[in-house]
Amino acid sequence: MNREMEKRSSEYAAPDIDVQELFHYVYIRKRLILTITAVIFLLSAMYAFFWPPTYEASTTLKISEATNTDSGNDQQLSMSDPGHTSIETDIEIAQSESVALATLDALHWKEKPQYQKLNEGDLAKRLMRAVKVTSVKESKLIQIQASSRDPQESAELANAWAQSFVTVSLSLRRQEAQARYQYIHEQSEQMKKKIQEDESYKRNYLEQTSEAQSDENTYKWLIEQDRKALLARSADDFDVIIIDPAQAPKAPAKPNRNLCLAGGLFLGLLLGIQVVFIREKFRDHVWRPEDLTRASGLPLMAAVPDLDKIDKGSHFLLYPEKPLESDNPSFSVHLESLSLLRMALDFGETGKKQQALAVLASNAGEGSTWMNAHLALSLSHAGKRVLLADADFRHPSLARTFGIKTHAGKGLPALLQGKGTAVDMVLKSKYKHLWLLPHAMVSPETADLLGSDAMKKLILRLKQLFDYVIFDGAPLLPVVDSALLASSLDGVILLARSNYTRRADVRESIKRLRTVKAKVLGTVLNAVAAEKGKTY
Repeated sequence: MNREMEKRSSEYAAPDIDVQELFHYVYIRKRLILTITAVIFLLSAMYAFFWPPTYEASTTLKISEATNTDSGNDQQLSMSDPGHTSIETDIEIAQSESVALATLDALHWKEKPQYQKLNEGDLAKRLMRAVKVTSVKESKLIQIQASSRDPQESAELANAWAQSFVTVSLSLRRQEAQARYQYIHEQSEQMKKKIQEDESYKRNYLEQTSEAQSDENTYKWLIEQDRKALLARSADDFDVIIIDPAQAPKAPAKPNRNLCLAGGLFLGLLLGIQVVFIREKFRDHVWRPEDLTRASGLPLMAAVPDLDKIDKGSHFLLYPEKPLESDNPSFSVHLESLSLLRMALDFGETGKKQQALAVLASNAGEGSTWMNAHLALSLSHAGKRVLLADADFRHPSLARTFGIKTHAGKGLPALLQGKGTAVDMVLKSKYKHLWLLPHAMVSPETADLLGSDAMKKLILRLKQLFDYVIFDGAPLLPVVDSALLASSLDGVILLARSNYTRRADVRESIKRLRTVKAKVLGTVLNAVAAEKGKTY
């Protein structure tokens, strides 16, 4: 029997979530997606229309490419040409705190009331955060971009920063030129002294030895470099040209309203869909029939609508935890859904009639008593002689469900203990073709009798008297009572409640039923959300 169940499990096991299912999730969770989208869009709109605007102004500078045409003796110097710098070096200088401090002095911002509480260092760092220096790709151009709440202030900041960059760069160049001049001058003086004091040179001057000729050339080159360094030290200009001075912008750069609104709409939809996918991936509760099929590996025999999700104008047979109110179930949408279950029992895969049955739940609150009552009514309405027996020895509820009174010493516990006969204890209900076997005894100690030989003999006797015998048992997971009961029946149906039963509980219930070699016919999903207007 276990092999048969495993074969059926593999046959009915649902595949992993595919693209079609994902679109289905999006459709059925469209309200959640639209809500998230509306919230994100509203936040984006609030930012776009109420956030203080930020203006950006930029100026462009051209860095002239300095060249050094001298060769040969250049490598004799350990210091490079101060006019030869890379664009990366210029950008680092333009982003330095020295430029920020020079800009503060040029703009006199330290005197403004809004900046008086800040010290010079903090104000300089604030300016550095408001200025962005970038290079134009494959060029010698530098762009200085300044942002501010005031458009005129952004332009003033960009222009002052550019001018301060020129000033600081010129100062650094002069300092480097001074160091270069000092170094070259010292080298030329040393070479001059060597030439003048070398008596061997004086005696052999006319011979022009190679060493003397080299010293003479080096001395001449040093004299020329000394002259250039002196000129560079006193230079008042720098090879930086301001091409486009910054102008006060007419429109704010941030926030970009169109971009914010479009981005908020797109981000909201994306986030909403992502939330739905994550929720479906990690959600452990059975929600749809496909979830129950995937968790159990068994065929779905029926999906019963939720009473609270259907128009109150529909004809109902009963409400959860309320007694039966009508003996004419013809218009009940719930019994119509259970007619599928009845058909599955009549035309089962095995071709053998399953007379002794039970709809069992994993935990309390999933509606097993309600479902067993409906199944019994559906079978009786089809003209079958049906007995509905209360097999819950801990919390019997069949009598309360049908609104009848029962007496102590009656019911299934008494029959299993040999206290009476089935004919004496079975009660005729007000429904045609339906008999009841309720009890009022709370006797957990007699639960072991559900798997006894006495139970099997009683079932054989009841099957001779009725077409179907339905047992309403305790939940499978809290106690072992129903597992013992299932081992004596022709078949059991596992019940789950939508958005209530956990998938792990479904798998554990199947495991327990297989342990006792019970024949599980399939599953039923209770309280499925039914769309409005779907009744007939």
